[in-house]
Amino acid sequence: MDKYSGCNVVDSAVYAQKKAPPKKSAAITGFLIRLIAAAVLIGMVCAIKYIPDGVASFVPKVREIASQVFCYDVFGRGDIGAFPLISQFIEAIA
Repeated sequence: MDKYSGCNVVDSAVYAQKKAPPKKSAAITGFLIRLIAAAVLIGMVCAIKYIPDGVASFVPKVREIASQVFCYDVFGRGDIGAFPLISQFIEAIA
């Protein structure tokens, strides 16, 4: 005797779950944005440092302003890219 006879029996089926498409990594996008921003900033500093004065009339003024902004610190920098603390340390050792 079947105790479930006469009951509404529903057949069940098992379906394979579909996988979601892989998402693009946000870390790669963030890295590329930071890399591009760093390249632009380095390019600007190199342009300020190495562009000749005769190219445009505003270049000496821009170089002077950049020198005042970037070269004032406790280590005594006198020029963009100069680092006298390290050179003094190397001279003291040699």
